[in-house]
Amino acid sequence: MITRFASTLLLVFLFTVPTARGADMDRTLEEHEVQVQSEVDNEPLPTSTEPAAENPTQDQNGLDQQYVESIRKYYREILGREPDGHGLETWLNGLKNGTHTLASVRQGILQSNEKQIGDWYRELLGRDPDRGGLETWLEAIREGAHTMDSVRQGILDSEEYRARHGVTAPTDSSPVRSPPSGSLAQRVVNAAQDVVNTYRTSGSFPYDPLTQGGLLGCAQVASTALKNAGVPIRIELAVLRVLPQLRALGWKEVDVPPYQAGDVVTWSTYDSSGDGRNDPDTHIGIVMQSGNSVQAMSNDSIARRPTIHSVTAFPVTRVLRAA
Repeated sequence: MITRFASTLLLVFLFTVPTARGADMDRTLEEHEVQVQSEVDNEPLPTSTEPAAENPTQDQNGLDQQYVESIRKYYREILGREPDGHGLETWLNGLKNGTHTLASVRQGILQSNEKQIGDWYRELLGRDPDRGGLETWLEAIREGAHTMDSVRQGILDSEEYRARHGVTAPTDSSPVRSPPSGSLAQRVVNAAQDVVNTYRTSGSFPYDPLTQGGLLGCAQVASTALKNAGVPIRIELAVLRVLPQLRALGWKEVDVPPYQAGDVVTWSTYDSSGDGRNDPDTHIGIVMQSGNSVQAMSNDSIARRPTIHSVTAFPVTRVLRAA
């Protein structure tokens, strides 16, 4: 009896003591958490020692100024002048919108018409271009009155170049004949045919030295035939020097087909400006008969002689017809 009572007291003791101790531990932990949270709440906020982020607008302004200085540097080094407002703005916008890099800006200036023409002046005339002459060429290119090829030919055809290199004018050697009788159109066709018949072999036509042995001889061949037909023009070495003379005489640009015998036609045959596309008015010839699908006479740059071929052998640029 006593033993059973003692066992019961022991069990009560064993279960009660840990429970009381656990309750004390829970209260102790709770009090600790309250204290820690109080300390955290009362702790002052940390002060950052890192520098504040820079103003994005200031960053962009600084970058733009670097771009401007680089563009100005390229202009001074390559073109020998400060950039004009339009050029500076164009390159700067390209840099800002990602269509250009500084490397591509420099390459673009190196490949510009202004740089190329300046190089031709130094190579062919032995001097830097005068500002007025340079601007005249550039304006003519912008208006479509000249291509880079005709600019170079114009420099080669200048009196300054001829005097410097001792080259005679092309009219000294070109085969000019007395104009035949008949209508102007028929005289032009006959003169063109006569040029072909007379100079059948390669190199037999008296090409001016500036045509590189006939490689660039189309204007000389066509203007020679026109002059032989009685058209009062000068013999020229550049296509774009023949066309203004014909316009001054009343020749009009016409839509084709049909073509008419005696028409003067120009073609797009090669890339003279270096932009990857064939340029207009780079070849010239004379239409030999009327109709939609006809023949034309022009210089064969490969065979180095006048020849007759289809008028649509090359893309036609324009056709001029006597009034």
